[in-house]
Amino acid sequence: MNSITPTVRILFLFIVLVFFSLPVTAEQKETPNGTTSPTLKKAVMCESVQDGLPVDQTIVFDVSKGSAYCWSDFDPVSEDGIIYHKWYRNGELISSLKLAVHPPRWAAYSSLRLRHADVGPWSLDITNENGEIVKTLRFSITE
Repeated sequence: MNSITPTVRILFLFIVLVFFSLPVTAEQKETPNGTTSPTLKKAVMCESVQDGLPVDQTIVFDVSKGSAYCWSDFDPVSEDGIIYHKWYRNGELISSLKLAVHPPRWAAYSSLRLRHADVGPWSLDITNENGEIVKTLRFSITE
């Protein structure tokens, strides 16, 4: 026998709906030099970027696709700043790309041209201008 009354169920659902509809506030982190780091809202690996948005999100890239992209969205961005996309193959830094971000919100992306020699595990660190890792994405390149 179910001891939960319909009124209690409705009240519970109402509380859950209210909780999940509350806005999520992102806290910006102050860096040692007194500036505020932009807040990473979303970061994905994808097969391309069109009209500033990621297309075909994936974590496995076939060499025949030609390129791998990392797209990152920062919101809020309180002041002009710099972030880095650092591409690693088997733990070895292959490329570090400096990307500008601007208020109030900014999306940036970088890409890697795929070669047969690139097959294997990869990772990409998104760092702030002080080198602090904001997010690490892992992916693989296959033949």
